Amino acid sequence: MLDSEIMDLSTDMVGFWRTETIAAAVRLNLFDHVPGTLLDIAAHTKLPKMHLERLLRALWELDLVFLEDQTWQLSSRGKLLSPKSENFLMAASVMWSDINSSIWKRLPERIKTGFDTYHAVFKALAADERLQVYHRAIDGYTALDASVFVNAIDWKEHHTVIGVERNSKVFLEKLLESQLHLQGMLLGDQYIMKHINLTKTLVSRYVLKAHDLLEPWGESADAIIFPKVLHFWPDAEALQILKYARHALLPGGKIYLFEMLLSKESPAGSLLDLNILVETGGKLRFLSDWKELFSAAKLTLRESKIVCSDINLLVLEA
Repeated sequence: MLDSEIMDLSTDMVGFWRTETIAAAVRLNLFDHVPGTLLDIAAHTKLPKMHLERLLRALWELDLVFLEDQTWQLSSRGKLLSPKSENFLMAASVMWSDINSSIWKRLPERIKTGFDTYHAVFKALAADERLQVYHRAIDGYTALDASVFVNAIDWKEHHTVIGVERNSKVFLEKLLESQLHLQGMLLGDQYIMKHINLTKTLVSRYVLKAHDLLEPWGESADAIIFPKVLHFWPDAEALQILKYARHALLPGGKIYLFEMLLSKESPAGSLLDLNILVETGGKLRFLSDWKELFSAAKLTLRESKIVCSDINLLVLEA
């Protein structure tokens, strides 16, 4: 039992091996040239055969490729990283590698400070080419939930919708495609507006507005959505944003938050919570924490319901 626990703990300690191995293979465009023999892949990638084979064997251990009759093949998992599939996970592997190398080393200092301080998300400072990669990853993750989120709300009672920050981009696109009576606005920092190409069918009903959320919005709507967004801010900033959202809400309107709630009975979400701490200074919250923020913002929680395995929909009114 002890030996098994030692090995399990040791495996957790080197979890970054997996992150960096996958990201390295993506950065080297390795998945572009599989299937193929070692000689074929080496010729296409211009990588030395000895090191290339070591990388391929590591990917084999991760069940991303396998060797059959001297030919390297993509596994079903590996096909998710193939450019031919246009899968967002390629971009996500680079994003998580960048977060691992540039941000997580700050965790001890964040813990030592003992209080939450907001710091700009690293994506906001990224070069344009890298920002495009990050956006592709974020949009891909959002697309996994977007249909569930859209269907969780009765949109017949709404006419205008403000979606906050980049997580709202795909949400708004799917929403406006299915609800032809709605007008939508994407509101958030300047950097999140980059690399957005609106289709002709949406351009007349979908407005992009770059704006600092910590300043008065100057916009109004009868629905405001925060799809897994508000946890990126510490309490002080989250409260200010909620207050501005309340001021932007038209009479009878509603604010919709999609958030993972922490539970005293389970550790689920706690690693994500640490990632948010080092990335922006924000946090995942218990429902009791959200209720305190809502009360301070003079908002009433009308409904809380689970919409998918780990996400709750919180419905607020002024």
